[in-house]
Amino acid sequence: MNRLLFLTTLFSTLLLTSCKRSFQPIDYGKEACAHCRMMIMDKKFACEIVDKKGKTYKFDDLICMRKFAHEQSLQENELLLFVAAFNEPDKFIDAKKAILLKADVFKSPMNGGLIAVETAESAAHIQHSVNDAQTMAWHDLK
Repeated sequence: MNRLLFLTTLFSTLLLTSCKRSFQPIDYGKEACAHCRMMIMDKKFACEIVDKKGKTYKFDDLICMRKFAHEQSLQENELLLFVAAFNEPDKFIDAKKAILLKADVFKSPMNGGLIAVETAESAAHIQHSVNDAQTMAWHDLK
């Protein structure tokens, strides 16, 4: 009886943890972008989608992530969207809440010129250095 209870508990725990929706680390230089198939190399521009089933899609650029979501007709309210914070590339933030900056000086893999930051202070600091940087949000991307 105890063995059956133990196995049932173990199986339930494994099942629940395998369905957990969360960010999955990107293996730079070894994983390809889900949209353009280029190797994901630059941490400052990496991003990721986690769908409602927990499947992850990794991208080398915000432009690729946006195009992929649109082309696959993914329902954004069912997705977790993560993007690297440009000034802290090992930190991934919610793309729906991130402040995006667009300027030609940001040399992203797909030449989208987009970066993401977490705070208004970070955005202001970058805009002080990059005069033509325009702020936008995830929903502004077409």
